[in-house]
Amino acid sequence: MPPSDRRPSRDSDPTKPARPAKPTGAKPGSTPGARPGNRPGTAPGGKPARKGIPRSQKTNAQRRGNGPAQPAHAERSGPTGTGDPGRDTVVLFLNHQVRRYPLLDLKPLRLPPEVMQRDASLAHAIADAAVARLLTLRCLIQSRLDQGFDGLEAPLRATLLCGAAQLILLDRVPAYAAIDHCVQWAKVNIRRGAGNLTNAVLRKIAALVDHATPRRPAWTNRRDELPMADGTALVLRDTVLPEDEVERLGVATSHTRALIKAWVERMGVPGAMALAARSLVEPPVTLNVAHVDADAIAAFVEDFRPHPENGCRLFVGTRESLTDLLGVSPAVWVQDAGSQRPVRTLAEMGLKPSLIVDACAGQGTKTRQLTMTFPDAKVITTDADDRRRLILRDVFRDARRVSVVAFDGLEEAVASGPARGKSRGGADLVLLDVPCSNTGVLARRPEAKYRFGDISMKELIDLQQRIIRRGAELLSADKDAVLAYSTCSIEPAENQDQARWACAELGLELVAEHAHMPSAAGQAYSDGSYLAVLRRKR
Repeated sequence: MPPSDRRPSRDSDPTKPARPAKPTGAKPGSTPGARPGNRPGTAPGGKPARKGIPRSQKTNAQRRGNGPAQPAHAERSGPTGTGDPGRDTVVLFLNHQVRRYPLLDLKPLRLPPEVMQRDASLAHAIADAAVARLLTLRCLIQSRLDQGFDGLEAPLRATLLCGAAQLILLDRVPAYAAIDHCVQWAKVNIRRGAGNLTNAVLRKIAALVDHATPRRPAWTNRRDELPMADGTALVLRDTVLPEDEVERLGVATSHTRALIKAWVERMGVPGAMALAARSLVEPPVTLNVAHVDADAIAAFVEDFRPHPENGCRLFVGTRESLTDLLGVSPAVWVQDAGSQRPVRTLAEMGLKPSLIVDACAGQGTKTRQLTMTFPDAKVITTDADDRRRLILRDVFRDARRVSVVAFDGLEEAVASGPARGKSRGGADLVLLDVPCSNTGVLARRPEAKYRFGDISMKELIDLQQRIIRRGAELLSADKDAVLAYSTCSIEPAENQDQARWACAELGLELVAEHAHMPSAAGQAYSDGSYLAVLRRKR
């Protein structure tokens, strides 16, 4: 999970048009900036005024024809639709994301209600592909531009990304449909000439691939191929990817240079290639069925496929069927096998806690798993994020053994629990599923690839250590009490190094440690995860 979610402003919803600009002191019905005595559209002396912005007021980008045809600070009155609300919304969504890069918005694409189901599926596929392969598409577009991609205004970058995602990554979309929509959107929503540029660039992008050409059976990091979700390589008609091997690896899989460099230093180029390719797989819907009676879900057996880990099933049915299934029993829910491992491992250790603290509960998936796994325990759960805590309160409002408390009130809640009166903390099990870089779940969280860097890692490591220290203070002095530290990262600095730090600095000892890399595509897929089980030194 990310260290924090920025609270968006009320105007940041990418699916809503921008507010119209407010008049700047002009009277109703007048032309802003016009002098008394001159009709609108005339200059002093009655001469026709030139259209557009005076050259002295234009930015360099506008003089070159690369910028918007209005001052940079001006708000537009809202986008004009093209008759394809699904694709229109995708362009607005990508416009919002390219403005935020590298801190992409975590909220998913939201479509207007008039979008039909088939068009909605296409819109989500476009948005997902563009986000997951943003750096790849940027490179391909740049190879067909006579100017810098990053120097283009955000709406034009978003339009080109929308078109390129369809042309390169969605082989069932007719090229003419993708190009025509983007050209039309650019013409009516960006500036004069944007439609022509969009048309020229996307036609060159379309010429880069022939989806009728068989793919290569495996990706080998050549300059004329792109790795695909199924492990094959899409062949390009030109060697457009970077010459440098490491840089090419990052661009081809859409990872930042900092992240690829860290992986190459740790496991070499072949290892980094394998790991980067795994972030491109299409992860399955995995269910936790360890606590549900088989008869309760027998009607959905045709929607299940086996999973190699106990208590897991793959779901292959429709969205409607999944909704029906989840409504049948609270004892079945969506949870990847990697996310299930920490609590399952704790159960296999034979723990019998009476008071559990889930201090970084998020939306409560592991809290639910804890209540099902340890039916005799009371669970205190919280999260530092106010919005997540509200979700927790709603999810567990009828749960007799679960208390959702304020993050700042965690110590007080533990002190007044079953172990009140004991020295130190009173929790038998403290689970810390801490904020991390998410590098073990990039197939599900592709936006996390772009946040990775030295500064963000240092901030995360400091935050994790503060959480570990606080969690250790909640731990009971009982010899069987344990602190479970878990992440969905595969970075040693967030995992093994933090466990060693806790042992050296907090008087803890390591009882058990489990690290899993994200797996390849297929029925055995699971996210990467890490668990360290610690207790007070005896």
